[in-house]
Amino acid sequence: MGNISQNNKRIAQNTFLLYVRMFITLTVSLFTSRIVLEKLGVEDYGIYNVVAGLVSMFTFMNGTLATGTQRFITFSLGENNFKKSKLTFSTTLIIHIILSLIIGIAIFVGGLYFLKEELVISADRMDAAYWVFYCSVLTVMLNITQVPYMASIIAHEDMSIYAYMSIFDAVAKLGVAYALVIVDVDKMKLYAVLIALVQVCDVFYYRYHCIRKYKECHFEVRFDKPLAKEILQFSSWNIFGCTSVLFNNQGFNILLNIFYGPVLNAARGISNQVNNVASQFVGSFQTAVNPQIVKYYAEKDIERMNRLIYHNARFSGLMILYIMVPLMIELPFLLSLWLGKYPDDTVFLTRIILIQTLIASMSRSVVMGIHAIGKMKMVNLLAGTTLLLSLPISFVLFKMSISLEIVMVITLLPWFIETFIELTLMKKYVGLSRRKFYIQSYGIIILIGGIMCIPLLVISSYMNEGYIRFLVNMSISTVLGGILIYCFGITANMRVIINDKIKSLINK
Repeated sequence: MGNISQNNKRIAQNTFLLYVRMFITLTVSLFTSRIVLEKLGVEDYGIYNVVAGLVSMFTFMNGTLATGTQRFITFSLGENNFKKSKLTFSTTLIIHIILSLIIGIAIFVGGLYFLKEELVISADRMDAAYWVFYCSVLTVMLNITQVPYMASIIAHEDMSIYAYMSIFDAVAKLGVAYALVIVDVDKMKLYAVLIALVQVCDVFYYRYHCIRKYKECHFEVRFDKPLAKEILQFSSWNIFGCTSVLFNNQGFNILLNIFYGPVLNAARGISNQVNNVASQFVGSFQTAVNPQIVKYYAEKDIERMNRLIYHNARFSGLMILYIMVPLMIELPFLLSLWLGKYPDDTVFLTRIILIQTLIASMSRSVVMGIHAIGKMKMVNLLAGTTLLLSLPISFVLFKMSISLEIVMVITLLPWFIETFIELTLMKKYVGLSRRKFYIQSYGIIILIGGIMCIPLLVISSYMNEGYIRFLVNMSISTVLGGILIYCFGITANMRVIINDKIKSLINK
């Protein structure tokens, strides 16, 4: 019981620290994004997003190995095996150094061709696009070799470093935005170089932290072939799944560039900025919880692992829903307040991406359960194929001149199917109940979200857009959402804890 209490306390502390990180980053990004969009212009902002996205498409293999690295380092710590942890770190770092060189060559060969021949970029901005490309390649190669270090931080559940680095990140990116205002050079070139410099500083400080604090991160030229084979086998089945997710996101961005041009890429880039708010809001919680799922499986405590998956999915959905409902209704006002002018279709694209994030975030704990078990073949073949199919389907629909709105709604369907596939496999592997998952996650989310929307939509239909309506809707949403989550969203045990805390504060 003491161990459970300690784990829950660690999750709570880490979640709080990650929220500190999120709010610092969010506050600065909302301020700097407006400056960046204004100084770059809509076209350059769209070019930056599509070129950086093109480079990231070549990192699909790194994503698969990152998942495997995270799993095996966390698993070794869950077994309390320092020797294995040290060997795992050294082996994975060598793998990632080799992978960095391979991907770097692939990007230069394939990425440059695609940049020159396929993307819709005006001739006078092609030189600046090359600067974005080369800076993105540099940071991608460094970030690939960074994976074992970041996996060690998460495995140790040492989330305070994220909060500290966010302060540096926020100040540095604020400096980048200020440089765009005062320096009279090509703004996109300057932005690409300075953002790359910030990311390079991040990389090297995280490495310094890991080497100083974690003994297993003291690299030795040791390569365990059986362990490497096990990691690569685990990751090989994950390649298809990670590729599917990446191509589903970045591939669709390229389709928008081909059929609509860089202006719509700018709209999608802004919608992704808004979506990052919701993603970070729940991502902080999941980053704190996910290592516990792996460690419970390493300890063979399946019942506790399944219970944590149910709770993680529900709480993740509630966290996004709490900010998503008022955000979606007041989105036109908030975008005008934040950016002034913004590209057409930004509101619609943002709403669709927020719904996609809600669905994906609720299934993430199930995916982590499958990663803990290590049976990657079926989930990646089935779920990966489902997500990947949305890209050719979207291409055909665009060719048929089907409207953007209809295509975007259709792209949501694979995410529902993916969740069902993952739940079916978890039921087979460890007895996770699909019915219980849907009732405790989707059922609760639909109930609370539906009730929250009613008064906000009524008010929006009778009041004009502006500060007063925004404040009224936010107040109602905050109070009503809090009451609904307290009554229907949290467990009875959590209500008891909250009541005790309130009574304690009142008594004090």
